[in-house]
Amino acid sequence: MRAFLIGFIVLGLVSGCSRDSKPVVPVSQALLEEQQLLLSFVSNEQRKVLEQEYQQWLEVRDNLCQAQLAAGELDSSSADPMAECYSAQDRKQKGILKAKRIQAWWLSVAPEGLASFRPVFGKTRKEKKISPNNLVHSANGLLIFGDDYGRVHFMDPGRGHVLVENKAHQNAVDRVVVNRERTLVASGSYGHRGKPRVVVISDATNGKELARLDDYMVESFSPEGDLLWLSRREDVHVYDVTTGKVYPVWNADAAVVRIEQSPDQPLIAIGTWDGDIHLLSFSRPNAHQVAALYKKTINLGAQGDSVKHLSFNSEQIVAATSEGTLFVIDVSSGKTILTVNSGFGYLSEMKVAPGGMFAFASGTVGSGNSHKSDLIKVDLRSGTFEKVAGSKASYIYFSVLNENFVWYAKSRYLNTYLNYPGAP
Repeated sequence: MRAFLIGFIVLGLVSGCSRDSKPVVPVSQALLEEQQLLLSFVSNEQRKVLEQEYQQWLEVRDNLCQAQLAAGELDSSSADPMAECYSAQDRKQKGILKAKRIQAWWLSVAPEGLASFRPVFGKTRKEKKISPNNLVHSANGLLIFGDDYGRVHFMDPGRGHVLVENKAHQNAVDRVVVNRERTLVASGSYGHRGKPRVVVISDATNGKELARLDDYMVESFSPEGDLLWLSRREDVHVYDVTTGKVYPVWNADAAVVRIEQSPDQPLIAIGTWDGDIHLLSFSRPNAHQVAALYKKTINLGAQGDSVKHLSFNSEQIVAATSEGTLFVIDVSSGKTILTVNSGFGYLSEMKVAPGGMFAFASGTVGSGNSHKSDLIKVDLRSGTFEKVAGSKASYIYFSVLNENFVWYAKSRYLNTYLNYPGAP
């Protein structure tokens, strides 16, 4: 019955006009197919609205081409300039209907709480001067990322609109992190050519700057969001979000490159440039101070490759080195449970999806003229992985909503990996 209704509606749309409207050139088959796909995801009431909008568009399409013909604006060298005009309008309308169809499909399959996080598909080019890096997402569905010009952007990904743009840094934005509630975002840039490194803390839902910390690199928020872990060369510091003060915590033997806190215990993992992971237990002697208690060092045997990324996964740590090896490590024993060779020549980024069963990683493969980047999905139970996306660009940055939904950026293009039934 549903198929019959859809076919009946599409048949009405094919006619291209109502009884009172003048006839127009029939639309393309590709446009009709896109319209039929859209109708399969909407209610009867929405179908009526779409039918009215379609009739209005047919009138606009015909009037526009007739006006361009009368004004001599069509290509006179073409065998059929009017047909080319109608075809061009059909292609534009097909793109509009596809966007509506994707949104309707997503609302029909989106997991609870994710309906507002709108996916994007295809080569969705953003502003020419924006090369997204270090993607994260906010609690209200915004996509937040830095760029090479020191700016932090807050974008509505479904529409592709940058709502807020903060010139927060003098150098390229090297890292962007959010708290667990995704209401606070912190961005960091390394010092370069006399310009200082700085950490900027902002409201993740509207982009308003809240605090600025000079001469630090941002690492990560604590699970409760009350602490922000910072590094300064070999030193570990912590910023108390409530008081606005920074406290020294510990000094490492090599430059600190990553800090992550356990989600359920007072323990941080510190990755250093020499390939070591230091597990540091700490206490809160009062409301505003952090004191280091003991540490355990795990050497990844990475032969000089630095610890690139860290993520706590319950009683395990998932670590990735710059040369592309992923390690799953038992926290209590410090022993490696699983080793995954990603095949990357250089690993750009690694993030563990909620639930802890999968991780996503991006990095470079090949060399010379065949140099490119891949995004892979890794099963942390078996060590197997699959390629999710590829790019000729040097880097792919991404934000993981869950194991089936990832935003990723390659060069100036934004796209979505979706693993749901009927995904476009």
